[in-house]
Amino acid sequence: GCITCSAETPFLHKNSANNSSGLCSDIHCLSGYFEDDVICLKCHPSCSECQDADPSSCFACISSYPYWHRDDVAQTTGSCHQAGECQFGYFPVEPFSCLKCHQSCGE
Repeated sequence: GCITCSAETPFLHKNSANNSSGLCSDIHCLSGYFEDDVICLKCHPSCSECQDADPSSCFACISSYPYWHRDDVAQTTGSCHQAGECQFGYFPVEPFSCLKCHQSCGE
């Protein structure tokens, strides 16, 4: 893998911040990666687009983890789940999108 990139392919894509090398691309942060300064790091494996590597920072989910869970409707990031429906404590708001139940609810 590459440690630095050329001017023609300036974006270094690494699987984690701990990796010393990665792949260079002329495309700014490929799908499944997020920008960290001038380096593109891999999203959590359940995310197809993300803010950072945290599993609750997904903007979008991969097809095998389609259920996107957010704590609030205004929240732009959430976690992705594999189960065939919303997790306990969440309710569906649209296909494959789940919101956290109010704290006063049991379910």
